[in-house]
Amino acid sequence: MLALAAPDEPDAPVRREPAAARASRLLAVPHSAMVSVMFGMMALSFPVGAYVVFESGAGGDIGPGYPLESLGLFVAGIGLEAPSGGVLLGDAFAALWCAYAVVFAVAAAGPCRGLYAELSAAMGHGGGGGGGGGGRPHENYAHAAVRWFAILVLATAAATALQSHAGIPTEPPPAENNLLRFFEVAKAPLVEEIGFRVALVGVPLYLACASEASLRSLARVLWHPFRHLPRAARTGRAAAALVAGTAVLFGAAHVVSGEPWSAGKFAQAAAAGAILGWVYYRHGLAPAVLVHWAANYFVFSYAYMAAEASSMDVAAAFGHPLMQTLEGVFVVAGAVAAALAILNAAAARGRAARQRQLQRQRPPPPRSGDGGQQPQQPVDRARGPARAVGGDGGLPPQQPPQQPPQQQPP
Repeated sequence: MLALAAPDEPDAPVRREPAAARASRLLAVPHSAMVSVMFGMMALSFPVGAYVVFESGAGGDIGPGYPLESLGLFVAGIGLEAPSGGVLLGDAFAALWCAYAVVFAVAAAGPCRGLYAELSAAMGHGGGGGGGGGGRPHENYAHAAVRWFAILVLATAAATALQSHAGIPTEPPPAENNLLRFFEVAKAPLVEEIGFRVALVGVPLYLACASEASLRSLARVLWHPFRHLPRAARTGRAAAALVAGTAVLFGAAHVVSGEPWSAGKFAQAAAAGAILGWVYYRHGLAPAVLVHWAANYFVFSYAYMAAEASSMDVAAAFGHPLMQTLEGVFVVAGAVAAALAILNAAAARGRAARQRQLQRQRPPPPRSGDGGQQPQQPVDRARGPARAVGGDGGLPPQQPPQQPPQQQPP
């Protein structure tokens, strides 16, 4: 049976997809593939790091049973040495390992949908970051963490290359023991994100911009400032100032406190501090901790594994082909993520401009006082136009005929 052909309709104007949106859609596929690969490697680094501490013998005479003398902490950016109470290195590392595993699982599952559902939606809609390239408030935590970790690697690699070209070296402090150094590297993300980002960005933002004062409100703001603070220009300006100031302090702390790096570390750490501060404000504490964890624990666990496999020093292992390949993947992923953020921002501005243009072109709604004309009355197809009371030449409204009263049976 042949289907009836639809009547010809006038040609509608063809709305072409903006160039930024098309480019964003094309980049979303390789971006999602690289995020998936990097997320899988991050998950694999958990057993790799545990092997380094408990089985590799990287510390020589120092092993998991070594009692720690103290624990380095940061309180509002100030380094302190807290007594450890004789806790063993293996026990302290196991506690950190479990804390990061919980954060990793929470990030992969939320806040609203899982990582791979987020990547599928990104490929379908051609975006990796949503509104303005900065990320939606409900974006998956793991997606934001992997994306911004790649951008952080790109930024720090660029800073290191520029400083090396200018003759400014970036040298780490000498390591007393490789196993103790790995423990400090694993501890830093949790300690420094609480000591810098939460204490110096989240708490001041809550005190200056929160709309209510309660422990519940404080906890929500410290967990995700952008999501739980009022959307106002004042909040954005305060956040930008706090993130910039914390980034400078974060860079200075790496060259003046504890076992300092060389002066070239300042620019690299300041750039990382700015990215971590932005991630904390916009996406929350879980992605900020994961970005810092990836730059420390994730990278160093593979470096220690390469050092043991090739019987070389850990510092020299960063020149191993495995580490060079990983760095290249991260830099490419960071370039794609940065380009995708810029394209998303351009597409969002284009959509906002088109929306404003449509609103200007839309005719205003008719008003009852224009030209003395009364608004049209609704039409009843059976009885004609509805009549207003007292209208139609002064005739009273029609009343329904009255029925004679019915007599009740005796």
